[in-house]
Amino acid sequence: MTIIQAPPVASQGIAQTKKIPREVWLDWVRAFAIVSIVFCHCTESIYPLYQQGWDAAGTVSQIIRTVYFTFGRLGVPLFLFLSGYLLFSRHVCKSWDDITSFIKTKWLPLLVCYEVWVLIYSVFVFLFWDRFELKTLLMEMLLMRQPPFSHLWYMPMIIGLYLAIPFLSFLFHHFGTKFLYILFALSLAKSTFGHYFLIDIQWLGSCYITYLLFGYVVFTLKNKLLNRKSVLIVTIIFVLLFSYVVYQQVVSYESGHGFNVWYSFPALIFGSMALFPIGYIFNRFNFGFIKNLSLAAFAIYLMHNLFLVTVIKYFNSIDLIPKSILTCLLCLFCVALSFAIFKFITMMRINRLNKLLFLTK
Repeated sequence: MTIIQAPPVASQGIAQTKKIPREVWLDWVRAFAIVSIVFCHCTESIYPLYQQGWDAAGTVSQIIRTVYFTFGRLGVPLFLFLSGYLLFSRHVCKSWDDITSFIKTKWLPLLVCYEVWVLIYSVFVFLFWDRFELKTLLMEMLLMRQPPFSHLWYMPMIIGLYLAIPFLSFLFHHFGTKFLYILFALSLAKSTFGHYFLIDIQWLGSCYITYLLFGYVVFTLKNKLLNRKSVLIVTIIFVLLFSYVVYQQVVSYESGHGFNVWYSFPALIFGSMALFPIGYIFNRFNFGFIKNLSLAAFAIYLMHNLFLVTVIKYFNSIDLIPKSILTCLLCLFCVALSFAIFKFITMMRINRLNKLLFLTK
């Protein structure tokens, strides 16, 4: 999840940088991504995403929940694309000093922020469920155990990627864009076909590295990829692949082998790659509420599950409203309340607190 608010920097080759105007479409992508993530968690909370729940649901409900869940799976790839697109272009590491500077100014604050939220969630668990174990808390803070909230799996992953970014940037600077494209191609091959090989190619990284590298590939090729003709093509590709992902999940449930798509699923990888440049069509629409939602995205991610688990029992007790609408209302509630609290805290203008909690400046 990209959490840097500095103005973007363009790359001449890879080594040289200069300031360029803010790219509005990236705000749209980030806003879409955070809504998608919250929507995914709301779908999981409203719909029973397992075989028995599928068998008990009607055909329309089965299709809607699958479409909802697949839509929700688009958020994480988009955030990783944004990280690759922005971080590699803004923070070119030409020397060891640049690498250590990135670690001190970007990676370390992210790690500290995570530790703070582990403590916040531990307090919440104690107050809400009367559960607390010091050993468990220490293991969570040492990144040896995930806190009891599903969305927090993302933080150790992005912390790991942030640690790799300056070293990758150093290699891209010294070996050029060809090295980037080769590494991306190898990583993509591993993510999509790696399970077919008998040899160990784990050193190429997970699908998350693939997503990260693709973001930077789009940046280096944006003059070719970000235009009306290309957007039309990738839109068609996205619709086809999105439909295919939905279809594969429906087929798996119909056959009794319930399958909820994960980020490593090849069709989702390629489909989300097609989705990313589609956001460019919104570059001319500079709306304030989209920018504000974009700036609050990381805070919304960190907070929304606190409110979700608090109110979900009330939403699930409502029988008069269809689950499809309840899911949308729950998502709106979580996003709006998280955004309101973010604005309230940041309006106090306590810079150290804002950076500690949300990594804002």
